[in-house]
Amino acid sequence: MVPLLAAGGVGAWKFAMYGQMEVITASMLTNNVPRGDPGPRVIQLQGGTKELYYYPKSTAQITVVGEEVKKGLIEQVALQAAIPAVAKQQSPANLGFAADSSVDAVVSLGALAGMSEMQRNAFLAEALRVLKPGCPLVFIERLPGGVPLRYLGGPSGT
Repeated sequence: MVPLLAAGGVGAWKFAMYGQMEVITASMLTNNVPRGDPGPRVIQLQGGTKELYYYPKSTAQITVVGEEVKKGLIEQVALQAAIPAVAKQQSPANLGFAADSSVDAVVSLGALAGMSEMQRNAFLAEALRVLKPGCPLVFIERLPGGVPLRYLGGPSGT
């Protein structure tokens, strides 16, 4: 009986952490991805499909980048969410497909955890290169132990 209760406690804790992470993700994307006309262009690193529902409806395009991105699934959910999206199956540290100062937000959804220090440095340099001046670099990462980490930064260090 005790192992069952312990498993239930761990399950409940994981469920609570998952719920907390979803609330944080929705809040960070809803409140920090720029709005406007024309809509923002966003690069999303890693993450899944549910995040597509949290972006402003005016979003012009989301490019989802990751080594294990499921292109067909991203495009299907993007249609349901009414958000234009494309998927690129490649390293999130490589943003060479985007021109300098062409993106309104870069969002990292757990991408940093799988990167080496060298990849993180390359990613940061690339993210700052593709971001328009004053636009946000949003990190939504999980720390060891499952605790969510939130960070909002921009090229000016804000």
